[in-house]
Order: sequence, then C-alpha cells, then structure tokens
Amino acid sequence: MSKDCHVNGDPVMDSLEDADINSFGSRLKILRTNQLRNSYPRLTQERFGKMLGVSRNSITNLERDIVYPRQEFIDLICKVFRVNKKWLVDGEGPVFDNKTNSNIDYLVDMYKKLSPPLRIYVIEYIQKLLADKTL
Repeated sequence: MSKDCHVNGDPVMDSLEDADINSFGSRLKILRTNQLRNSYPRLTQERFGKMLGVSRNSITNLERDIVYPRQEFIDLICKVFRVNKKWLVDGEGPVFDNKTNSNIDYLVDMYKKLSPPLRIYVIEYIQKLLADKTL
C-alpha cells in the first residue's frame, strides 16, 4: 500500500504497508478484518456476510478472488462501510469516502422506498433481532 494513502487524514497503519492489496478480494478482507480503522469490530466472514445479505461461503469466494461481485453488491459494501468505490475496485484513492451517506441515512432512504406493509414487517423483524440475545 502506498504511504500516501490516508484514512481520515492519517496514514494507514504501518502493518498494512506490506499487505497485498492488489485484488478486490484482498481489499475486502482488509476491510472485513478491520485493519483500517476501529469503526467496526473485526468481523467473521459469517457476520460480514449477514450484514451484506450473503453467505459465509460467498465472502470466502470473494476474498479468494474466485468470484467477482455484481455492481449492486459493490455499491452495497461501499454504502454500508463508507468505502471509496475506486479503492475497493481498483485499489486507488483514499480508502474511505467521507461523502457517502452514513449507515443510518442509507437505512432511512431504503425504508422510505418500502410499501406500508413492508415497513411494518421491517420494524417487526428489527424488534426480533434486538430481542435475540445470540446475535
């Protein structure tokens, strides 16, 4: 990773200087394992996949560059984790996109697009998730 890559104005951790960031999969793994900043906890492939609506095996295949994601999935990753799309796809530019809406803004925008019955379903589902102590 180039020394001029910055996260929130600070150089990326020294431990990443030798990291392989030459592929989409390696950059995705760096993001998932929280080697860039402390906004999110270090996520397992399973938890990371759940956050994005895919299986652990899908994340494994993406990180190993066995498959390449569709554009919609790349956009979702960028929105959820506020990642610069150019960095995620090409390894160029700053890692994080401070212009991207926050997760809350994204969720509110998506919620507004739902029909009233689906809104009720989403609220009930969130309540179930919050009640589930195993998550």
